[in-house]
Amino acid sequence: MNIGFKLLVAAAFSVAALPASYASTDFPDKAVRIIVPYAAGGGADAAARLIGKRLGEVLAQPVVIENRAGAGGAIGAANVASAKPDGYTLLFDAASFTINPFIHKLSFKPADLKPLLQAVVMPDILVVASGSPYNTLEELLVDAKDPNSKVSYASYGVGSTAHMLGELLNIEAGVQMLHVPYRGGAPAIADLIGGQVSSYFASAASSLQLVQASRLKPLAVTSPQRMPELPDVPTVRELGLAALETMEWNGFFVPVDTPQAIQELLEKALREAVLSPEVQEGLKKMGLTPVARSSAEFQKVVETDMAKWEKVIKQANVTAQ
Repeated sequence: MNIGFKLLVAAAFSVAALPASYASTDFPDKAVRIIVPYAAGGGADAAARLIGKRLGEVLAQPVVIENRAGAGGAIGAANVASAKPDGYTLLFDAASFTINPFIHKLSFKPADLKPLLQAVVMPDILVVASGSPYNTLEELLVDAKDPNSKVSYASYGVGSTAHMLGELLNIEAGVQMLHVPYRGGAPAIADLIGGQVSSYFASAASSLQLVQASRLKPLAVTSPQRMPELPDVPTVRELGLAALETMEWNGFFVPVDTPQAIQELLEKALREAVLSPEVQEGLKKMGLTPVARSSAEFQKVVETDMAKWEKVIKQANVTAQ
């Protein structure tokens, strides 16, 4: 059997193994790009690579991850918004997508990108250093209300979810904690542990292991229910701060003019990838909860978050620095 014949046979079996909806179209017939608008090595990057590997198997085409970091994710999002709407370029973004339009001057409109599938969600944990004098959120806020208080909160950048939650806590509790922005979550956590900053709304993905190792002390979680991993830590709703209830997320977008048939094929393929046992296991190890919510459901999440954060940004008079 010659090599050419072997390749033809292999291709035939590969197509036959695909679900009918994938095999009945010419799409995809080349590599698919996933743009991650954050630095390599971060949580979004790790999740995108895990999902992308399985997506490539589902589509029977290579999936390439490209990092286009900058401006809180706006640079990478702009790259996808201006890409050819043919289904070969996807955006894997985070909740910052719903904040950036009200802080940064964008070269595109959020409506230029269509929410395709919400992949994962995760709560934030309000944490302090293990040696902090604060054992409850109430103790932190009592100190923060002192006119001479030096209570502060870290974030991984202006316009990040951590920043928004800190400002929302200021508004809801009637305090003025100082915002200390960092260039990423890792330096924020390092200074928190070192005592240079008082508190931090850290994603569960970046902080849960540190909490479990007693290097950080949790005061509250932003999820609707208590985290199974932290059953003794109250929710913000339990503490009378329901407005802070928030779930961070990562999800996929495509240029809005991508043909509907290709959108549907990609949504189905992405759902299959996210919900595959090996991907679910890997995501959970990262502190992420796989949800694989539909395009319509994801659109509602984006709209709700945009309305929420626009209000906070206006009330707190947040601007890009």
